[in-house]
Amino acid sequence: MKFGETFMEYLQGGRESFLVKCSHVEYNRLKEVLKSCRTCRALKDSRNSSGQEDNFCQCESCPLCDQVFFSELLKEASDISGFFSSRVRHLLHLHIATGLQRYFLRLCQCFTNNQQALVQEGRMLIEYATMNATAMRKILKKYDKVHGSVNGRNFKSKILAEHTEILQSPWLIELGAFYLNFNESGESDELFSPFSCDLNAREPVITFMLPDSVKLEYSLTCAICLDLVFNPYALSCGHLFCKSCACSAASVMLFQGLKAASPESKCPVCREAGVYATALHMLELDMLLKKRCKAYWKERLIAERADMVKQSKVFWDLQTNSVLPMALAISAGSFALYAQNNPSLCDPSGLDLRDGSFGGKGSTDYVVKGSHKDVPQELIDELKLICQDNMTMDNDERYFHGTPQNSFHKAVNIPDVVVFPRSEEEVSKIVKSCNKHKVPIVPYGGATSIEGHTLSPNGGVCIDMTLMKSVKSLHIEDMDVVVEPGIGWMELNEYLEPYGLFFPLDPGPGATIGGMCATRCSGSLAVRYGTMRDNVINLKVVLASGDVVKTGSRARKSAAGYDLTRLMIGSEGTLGVITEVALRLQKIPQHSVVAMCNFPTIKDAADVAIATMLSGIQVSRVELLDEVQMKAVNLANGKNLPEVPTLMFEFVGTEAYSREQTQIVQKIVSEHNGSDFVFAEDPEAKKELWKIRKEALWACFAMEPSFEAMITDVCVPLSHLAELISRSKQELDASPLVCTVIAHAGDGNFHTIILFDPNQEEQRREAERLNHLMVHSALSMEGTCTGEHGVGTGKMKYLEEELGIEALVTMKRIKAALDPNNIMNPGKLIPPHVCF
Repeated sequence: MKFGETFMEYLQGGRESFLVKCSHVEYNRLKEVLKSCRTCRALKDSRNSSGQEDNFCQCESCPLCDQVFFSELLKEASDISGFFSSRVRHLLHLHIATGLQRYFLRLCQCFTNNQQALVQEGRMLIEYATMNATAMRKILKKYDKVHGSVNGRNFKSKILAEHTEILQSPWLIELGAFYLNFNESGESDELFSPFSCDLNAREPVITFMLPDSVKLEYSLTCAICLDLVFNPYALSCGHLFCKSCACSAASVMLFQGLKAASPESKCPVCREAGVYATALHMLELDMLLKKRCKAYWKERLIAERADMVKQSKVFWDLQTNSVLPMALAISAGSFALYAQNNPSLCDPSGLDLRDGSFGGKGSTDYVVKGSHKDVPQELIDELKLICQDNMTMDNDERYFHGTPQNSFHKAVNIPDVVVFPRSEEEVSKIVKSCNKHKVPIVPYGGATSIEGHTLSPNGGVCIDMTLMKSVKSLHIEDMDVVVEPGIGWMELNEYLEPYGLFFPLDPGPGATIGGMCATRCSGSLAVRYGTMRDNVINLKVVLASGDVVKTGSRARKSAAGYDLTRLMIGSEGTLGVITEVALRLQKIPQHSVVAMCNFPTIKDAADVAIATMLSGIQVSRVELLDEVQMKAVNLANGKNLPEVPTLMFEFVGTEAYSREQTQIVQKIVSEHNGSDFVFAEDPEAKKELWKIRKEALWACFAMEPSFEAMITDVCVPLSHLAELISRSKQELDASPLVCTVIAHAGDGNFHTIILFDPNQEEQRREAERLNHLMVHSALSMEGTCTGEHGVGTGKMKYLEEELGIEALVTMKRIKAALDPNNIMNPGKLIPPHVCF
């Protein structure tokens, strides 16, 4: 059994029952080699005593052991290191990451207690490292004892040189910092205490205690500046440096980062080349230093920022000197264009009013352009006073917040500052300061949107709302709840489950309530419970002026004044920042049945969905997957489902009512060439069936792991659904790209996942062509370009065709009235060519 198999078995099975097994199973074969060698040696000794010729192994060198033992052990050590680093990386992402990334890493355990799960996995990883390091030490010691040699000791040097020694891995230091960070917050009661640190000593270290009182110390001193590491990076050779020191050693600018280093650049300590490209940013260690050495951390932060500004100025001065003549020519041309057009009250990007401009009609560009200006130091100082330690200008953090995780849309700029407010008051102060300095704001939640909503084309301040995630009040009798915007819908439902309630919208895993309001999302349950528009009672919103507005009371219905709640829902952060949401809740159904059936054509499946809705049955979900999507499901999950168009239903209510609905739909299915109608009532079986649908996107990536996905989101009146899907399917099947169809068939909303190689421009253009085709087909059937994903930057070019220029001008006037300085998520939702 190999390490990978054992480790996965260890993680998925009962931990205690595998601890002993794991510490021996990989080495049993190697022990047999040693046993054989020992027998061989005894036989050799007896032959030598009788004067016979020695054809057996020598004590210092044994061909059998050298060939089998060390080659096998080196591979096993490499496997240990690989799986250990992979699992630690996942664990640390769970501790630090938010949104869809967090869900994807905990896909199979998404309903467990988050803190408890982190602690449990941390303990397992520490035990895994300890037991394998101990077993490795014992087996090498036994080798030297059997052979009377030092080859086992020399082998330790070899695995150190190969960077496969688990006890010297930077990931073990990160795991130690992770444990110590948990220990600070008092969350580590279940985790034993193998780690400790002393950051005030002459040589600061993290200490790791192995069994038998073996103590390992990891130095936290940078080998270049000889000080406690700041913004630490571990090169692939394992040596630890400050980022600024490592950049200096690699002769790259601090703002460029270590990835810009030449492949010939060498580690200052071991002189190994090519160690910068895969350098590890030690985020947990950085967090530990920030908590325990605040004064030192702030001092180094100021110094690093000063160096970055200085280097940036030198770099851009050089660039400016080299392109000055060209810049003068461009400036003259821009002035002439302004004199001719002078488009008042347009976005800066609207200066070019030709159809090819980004976001305008006919646009094919996916890189969002914008005008960037430096954030004033006065604003940065104000933000520091407001947010204290909850802000960052770290390049990696800014890049993470400025680059969508699940979208092919890109922007030329990233945010200059990322802030993490903890209260509505802080949000108000942040927005007021940004408005005073006319600096753009981009609200940020779970980062699950796919239409470029969180891009920062003009730089500015990214307001990450994920720290505002508390449940402020729950009214069980009224069946509503008041929450902060950073809480995820899955976390909220975990909180509500003991009360027999749930929030009925289920968009992408990891989505937060604030982002769901901003994009007016829905999900598979919208066919029964409606969209976000129907499930929000009121909001609190911080406007561009910094004023806090409450859009309504907690009454279930009201006719008082303008419906400001619906105005803000779907505004995508262009009118204000949502800081509080009151939500309608539903009772958890008494009973549910999940059914699945197959069809020869996708049109047959769509016809059944329409017939089911016309029958008056109150289905909870109706989901359609085409044959390509079912193939992806089989490939990703090792299943053997029929690779044909498939419909999935959910019926809820009393047990008798649910079964009655199931029988009626089964009859409808049989009348439309359906087959293999199966249904499940057992909770685990139902979860397994819905897992097919919920993991559809990740299943697609199993077909083309290195590709990106362009996801369409058209919606049409229900009577046109079959026609639209049939027409689109013909084009998709004829395309050379891999395309799958997934539909919320009960409300006429369907998605196509188009996989393309981002390095192949012709593939991207083909994906864009298919997207255009489906959108224009939907619009010709009185449909919409986006049923639930929102507009962002990706769908702006279709809005004039769908809504008309008069509606867009009205939207622009509302935007100008509430946000006269255009700081609220500029460049989104309203096309740049709309002027008044």
